Amino acid sequence: PEPSGANASAPLLSDEDIATFKADSALRKTLRQSLELMLQFYGLGLEGGDDDRAVVRADNFVARSNVWLTSGNHNFLRISRILRSLSLLGLQQYAVAFLKCLEDIYAEQPKTIGDTAMSYWRRSVR
Repeated sequence: PEPSGANASAPLLSDEDIATFKADSALRKTLRQSLELMLQFYGLGLEGGDDDRAVVRADNFVARSNVWLTSGNHNFLRISRILRSLSLLGLQQYAVAFLKCLEDIYAEQPKTIGDTAMSYWRRSVR
């Protein structure tokens, strides 16, 4: 629902949009599919069921991390938007699972990700 700092003409989520996503399983399914596509880009994947959802590193994580896991990478902002959207639009468990995976990566590479990005990611899921 917040304006984009990178794109002033980006649309905003309204309260009605958020309520519609929460009420419509087809919209949430499409959002989940979009998440899966982005996770593939990052070299990550989904595991488990609804009650034990996890985001894990895929076999190609090392190769894919070379594309996005660099200091100040623009994908850090994209991840913030993904986490916030999942949290707002009825897929909180996916946001929590993604954040957990990111926290594990941060524990190994704190200088690459940085405290600022990690702080944004955590706030995006609350």
